[in-house]
Amino acid sequence: MKPTLVFVDDDEAERIDFGPIVEPESEYVAIAWPLGRPIEDAMKERLARPPDIIVLDLYLPLGDGSAREEIAPKELMREQALMHGAIDDLLGLYPNYKGNPKALLRETMDGLGKVRAVLDAQWAALGQSPTHGVALMQRLRALYPDVPIVFYSRKITPEDVIRVLQAGAADAIRKKALTDDDVRARLRQVRDVYASAQARELRDRGLKVNVTLFAD
Repeated sequence: MKPTLVFVDDDEAERIDFGPIVEPESEYVAIAWPLGRPIEDAMKERLARPPDIIVLDLYLPLGDGSAREEIAPKELMREQALMHGAIDDLLGLYPNYKGNPKALLRETMDGLGKVRAVLDAQWAALGQSPTHGVALMQRLRALYPDVPIVFYSRKITPEDVIRVLQAGAADAIRKKALTDDDVRARLRQVRDVYASAQARELRDRGLKVNVTLFAD
């Protein structure tokens, strides 16, 4: 029996296009978003048993019954520490720079942050936000704690990848960045990783599991 794959996206064309990519290896269930009712009800109505993998778009409108993502203070501090560490690592790339490399890098990253803020505001104006995708993932993880959830989005950025993996996603894939064969292989890898005894042990300990932990 083929594994069941659930794909949630607000774009009908994307839901149609994704089917032929995964149907050679999966029983494909497409769910439109927003639903006008809780996602939990739709999943239970459409599925006789928990799915084997869930794939979500990241930039989604806020659905009925959804809660906005909340970032805990400790998580925010951890992200800030990671950012400062990345800046320090980048300083090593400029050993011969005669000016103030730390100021240069901080100004560069500040500028990139402003650009990202503008882009986020534009998507929010269209009713789409990665915050909504992450919030939906958290609800589905509460419903199916042993089912891997993968983000599959055309607009996903490297910062988004870090964010969703830290939030508990099993993987994140940029649409059109991989061939259809590679997408199927990546999703197969996610299922295999989640089914492994090591991954089950990590989940039993309350830890988040993503494929980067098991990279060769």
